[in-house]
Amino acid sequence: MYSILNSELDTICAISTPEGEGAVSIIRISGGLSIDICNKILKFKTTAQTNFTASDCKPKKFYVCNIYDYFINAVIDEAGFVFMKSPHSYTGEDIAEIYPHGGVFNTRYILELIIKSGARLAYNGEFTKRAYINKKINLIQAESILELIKATSVKSLLIANNELNGKLEAKLNIIKDNFLYILASIEALIDFPEEEFEDINKMFLQKGNELKEVMQYMINSYNEYAAGKKGLNVVIAGKPNAGKSSLLNKLLKKQRAIVSDSPGTTRDYIEESLFLFNKTLKIIDTAGLRISSDNIEKAGIDFTYEIIKQSDIILYLIDIAEGPDLNYINDEDLEFVKNCDKNKKLILVFNKTDKLSKAELIEKKAYITEQFKSKFGINFISADAQDGGEYFVQNICSKNNTNTNENISGIFFITTENDLDINVLKKYLYDLMLKMESALPENIAITTIRQKNLLEKSLLCLNNAINAFNNAQPYEIISIELRDGINCLENIIGNVTNEDVLDTLFKEFCIGK
Repeated sequence: MYSILNSELDTICAISTPEGEGAVSIIRISGGLSIDICNKILKFKTTAQTNFTASDCKPKKFYVCNIYDYFINAVIDEAGFVFMKSPHSYTGEDIAEIYPHGGVFNTRYILELIIKSGARLAYNGEFTKRAYINKKINLIQAESILELIKATSVKSLLIANNELNGKLEAKLNIIKDNFLYILASIEALIDFPEEEFEDINKMFLQKGNELKEVMQYMINSYNEYAAGKKGLNVVIAGKPNAGKSSLLNKLLKKQRAIVSDSPGTTRDYIEESLFLFNKTLKIIDTAGLRISSDNIEKAGIDFTYEIIKQSDIILYLIDIAEGPDLNYINDEDLEFVKNCDKNKKLILVFNKTDKLSKAELIEKKAYITEQFKSKFGINFISADAQDGGEYFVQNICSKNNTNTNENISGIFFITTENDLDINVLKKYLYDLMLKMESALPENIAITTIRQKNLLEKSLLCLNNAINAFNNAQPYEIISIELRDGINCLENIIGNVTNEDVLDTLFKEFCIGK
């Protein structure tokens, strides 16, 4: 079993809140000297008992105290205090948490006072590492805590939370049980060679191949999870002068892209992070799509098509006022809609409504609605957004229509001069992202490269065992391969004794966690 080093018997401390000013900071102390240190530096505000100290505090009860610097004989701050008694704490050790005011200087001052009183500064992830050493959590749960902290989407949050609550471990244990089942069949052949076991060959291969599929599915889930962690990509596309750069500037609330009446101003793509309510997404403005003889513009258009391939959501802008009359939609725009990848979510944005009168806009909307019904089998139903704007959502009118574009999720009529239109689009975009991220058949996935590598090694062992069985090799060789595969699964959950592996895992944590 893992040997605890002397340094891991020290009492450790750290600031657990981010750098900067705030209402309250958190300073965490863990180890055998936690309460002794607090006895030195805390003076409690109570009249119920004279000379009340930290040793008198009941576990998991909140107290108000003063921070006392006994080196200068002065009170330096007022704070809250909670004590958690071993083993009923996060680390499994005695833990004290002090909640001073959230200033930068005073928080660091108190931390230095704690260090001078007998603790040492914790290194990255040391609190969680001690929780693992003291068997409060396994490695999967330790990794899930880091994934929760780093989650950037609903999808990654749900997966990390399920991992923390044991659902990934349960899935891996089912895989392990199947390994043990086919191992037992091989062991039976080794231990009782004189016995005749009916259908054991068929059973071994059937169960082995079924297990291979499950394991490969779990391995593939890592790539999906890793892609989801990066967040959704939203690309703004359309013909030149449709208003793409103006929309980007409005969404970002700053002048990020150059806006000009001259078509083809944007030659390269512009990528920015957009904080939308409580989510961050990557939004990309692209070069206008058209046939061009300009080599630089052509390169930008080629980039645009590559970016569209990598995107999750496409905001496709169309100039509603373009054309000789109101009964006109550019064929290039219709062609893009028709040929758009069905795996992408397509939001059609008819821009520059301010160039049409109210009556003209009503007539144009009716024409567009009729065109999309006839060409793509889609009805658009008018809907009111919560903040007063109007947009249209899709209603597929014929599932048997081969022209149906089920990836078209909505159509908007906007002007980038109107903040209300932009806010309605933002709200719709946010709701669509939530649906995309949470619409998962199963929120369980492999979340780290360590887990993936071990599962791949386990699958390799299973493949070796099946090949050995097919080639009539000795059952003992097959048994060894299966046992090695089981060991890899156990190491995913946490039977790890290698110090380097643990250091690599926990160094990704922040100090104080």
